Amino acid sequence: MRFARWLLTCVVPVEWRESIVGDLEEERRQRMAAGRTAGPVWAVTAAFVTAVKLGLEGGRHVVPVAARGSFRLGVLLMESRLALRSLRGSPGFTTVAIVVLTLGIGSSTAIFSLVDAVVLRGMPFDRADRLVVVGEMDRHIVVPYVGGAAAPNYFEWKAQQHVFTNMAALVLGRGFIVRGDERPEELRAWQCTAGVFDVLHVHPRLGRAFTAQNEIPGHQHVAVISDGLWRRRFGADPHVLGRTINVDSGSWEIIGVMPPDFMNPFIVSRVTDLWVPYAVTEANDKSRDAGRNYYLHVIARLNDGVTVEQARAEMARITANLATRFPRWFVDRESVVMSLQEATVGRVRAWMLMLLASVGLVLLIACVNVANLLLARATTRSHEIGIRAALGASRWQVARGLLIESLMLSLAGTLCALLAASWGIRVLRGALPASLPRLAAVSLDMRVLSAAAFAAVITGLLFGLLPALQVSRPNLSHVLGDSGRSHMAGRDRQRLRSSLVIAEVALAVVLLVGAGLFVSSFVRLISVDLGLDYHHVLTVGVNPRLDSADQRSWDRARTDTPRLVRDVLDRVRAIPGVQVVAAVEGGTPLSGSSQTDTITVPGRPPFTGDADQVFIHQVTPEYAEVVRLPIRRGRYLAASDVTGTPLVVVLSEEAVQRFFSGRDPLGAVVQLDGASRQVVGVVGNVRHGGPDTPVEPEAYFPFAQASTIGAEVMIRTRSDSASVSLAVRQAVQASLPDVPVADPVTLETTLGLIVAQRKFNMLLLGLFGALAIMIAAAGIYGVMAYIVAQRVKEIGLRMALGALPREVLSMVLGRALALISVGLAIGVLLSWMVAGSVKTFLFDVQPHDPLVYVSVGLFLLAAGVLAAFVPARRAARVDPMVALRAD
Repeated sequence: MRFARWLLTCVVPVEWRESIVGDLEEERRQRMAAGRTAGPVWAVTAAFVTAVKLGLEGGRHVVPVAARGSFRLGVLLMESRLALRSLRGSPGFTTVAIVVLTLGIGSSTAIFSLVDAVVLRGMPFDRADRLVVVGEMDRHIVVPYVGGAAAPNYFEWKAQQHVFTNMAALVLGRGFIVRGDERPEELRAWQCTAGVFDVLHVHPRLGRAFTAQNEIPGHQHVAVISDGLWRRRFGADPHVLGRTINVDSGSWEIIGVMPPDFMNPFIVSRVTDLWVPYAVTEANDKSRDAGRNYYLHVIARLNDGVTVEQARAEMARITANLATRFPRWFVDRESVVMSLQEATVGRVRAWMLMLLASVGLVLLIACVNVANLLLARATTRSHEIGIRAALGASRWQVARGLLIESLMLSLAGTLCALLAASWGIRVLRGALPASLPRLAAVSLDMRVLSAAAFAAVITGLLFGLLPALQVSRPNLSHVLGDSGRSHMAGRDRQRLRSSLVIAEVALAVVLLVGAGLFVSSFVRLISVDLGLDYHHVLTVGVNPRLDSADQRSWDRARTDTPRLVRDVLDRVRAIPGVQVVAAVEGGTPLSGSSQTDTITVPGRPPFTGDADQVFIHQVTPEYAEVVRLPIRRGRYLAASDVTGTPLVVVLSEEAVQRFFSGRDPLGAVVQLDGASRQVVGVVGNVRHGGPDTPVEPEAYFPFAQASTIGAEVMIRTRSDSASVSLAVRQAVQASLPDVPVADPVTLETTLGLIVAQRKFNMLLLGLFGALAIMIAAAGIYGVMAYIVAQRVKEIGLRMALGALPREVLSMVLGRALALISVGLAIGVLLSWMVAGSVKTFLFDVQPHDPLVYVSVGLFLLAAGVLAAFVPARRAARVDPMVALRAD
């Protein structure tokens, strides 16, 4: 009674307390005199029932207004305590429900944190919705994107436009290597026009930004450094202004330090160390004789009241005028204007939202499963619920108690889910491509925690509402009578449970079909013939020192490159485990780096647009052996093809097909790389951009007959490439002691980066599918086990009348097959309807591939039958005598 008295003190107004305690004491004495139980459990239950009857039936008439709020709160607290005690009394049910919710909410929270950081948040700039990116693109590209802009076009745009408050351009700087330390460091630098910080509405925390005066050659050697560089190399010295940074491109005076949270709008994977002026030279940057180089990144801020569509029309008008003056520049290109947010995350938005929708299905399946568990548990509590109803509790009061249990389950599941999500976020950040925008911002911050709390409430109501409504209106004559002890469920409740299982199966089918499509897509992707053997191949850069940005330094580097490359090749060739070594300039396979040039073939009319472009590679003769490039006709490049000998070139099959139209190319002389070269061989096609890129025409000519600055060294090893990686780097560093040398990278790693997004999709959708089928199988098992438990007497009677165990087994499995079949039919229909939305994410796979649908159906059918087999076998082993005696 002491605990009951304390409980009443917590939840019952003082006006009622003594009356209720007196009644309970009297009833307790009577029960004890009659030899009946009157322990703590009875006292708490009696106190609860008395309080409910008084407060919920007549309390509103006797309780003062000031006390009603505290009474309602007290009732909720009491129901919460009772719900907690009820959940503790069913550890098996509670554990299973929390595990299912942890999987559903945890995976949803992790994916939401990713989508929120990458896609949903705005850019971290003032009035970021007014920022746009301006560029050029190939008009034949179906998916719009913002490419780089040619410098002459940028200056024309800026001079003629009237829709932007300002425009600015940026280009990645070169020659910013700091020396004097133990190891040279290459700084990440961007050259910018003076208005870039005004466009972004960002200003240095110390000092000032550069001005238009600094764009004039001779006045450009000033720099604004990042907060990270300020702290790393200058110890956060507040008097850093006026000091200089000595790099290969010269000495740069520090005039400002940017805030710590400033990010370059065009950088998503690497931090920027400093910003320097983009010095404008009439001869090189504004002249259209300099060539079509689209290297400028252009950003602008819209005038107030101007829309993106209006800006797009203005740029199109200016570009159309330029096209009439310079037709060769705009044969296949057009201007494009896109919001900064869209340009940054537009290409990944659909992908991110697809992942969010997929994990939403997992959460929905988890909710359906827990609803089924709650419904089964509520059925076994029919007697308890009937007593509460008989004592005067309304339907809402009974349902409220059940909903409080659901919310407690959801809260416990969410707390466990947050722990799982924190681990999952670390895994996601390690598995996702490093180029994904704002990947570093993915974390469990307040936005994600708020979303998790919201998910806890919604999921609690979602999986608790149906069971609460279903069991909150009991049949008192049935429940309180003798038949109530059997906990038999009505037909409506059985239909509801069956419907929930069907829903689980249908949703699982949708996820499994998606997983099957992505698995099939990835398998086909990695099965594409790249035209080379990328296994056991290392690549490392060899770049000579550039002491300054003037022409003499570049000429000296161009002269030093052949000697440096020969020295590196000799050193690397002597490393144990190295099979063959080659040098290449113009982009290594799969790197995404490329170099193109115009080809002129005798006997053919001039090409239009970019149709005369061919990808060129300057290589040493061993290159074909390193990548195992097949020779189709003629010969490959030889060691005798050096300076002073006839200039030669080897073409790919695609180049021959495109430029020679069936004619024999061997012996033909083409104009390429500013010289006449004789075609001496034909090699196989290579997909240099990766398995999902088209084959492009390519040309290979001798490294010794080219003029280059730097090269990539490619090494084929006899075994694991990683085992010789350190020795290769040391060999390159020995040849270039004062130049930063990056760690060698395997072609397998490079290919892995190319297919990383598709691989991630496959693994994540596969994981979601596995979770879905496990939860659905658990639901099928639970329903069939419940059905068997409720029909024990019926099964015993059947077997007493002569039914064989295999007939009982078939009866139970038949019921399971019926539920699974209906769920499969609905799920296949849903999958067929929504599969088209993932077509853009698939490679060489149709969204309605019959093989995937059939495989998913058979797999899920087998899993469902396996889940139902244990309850079915239990039913087949029922002892008729035991079952009938229980009646």
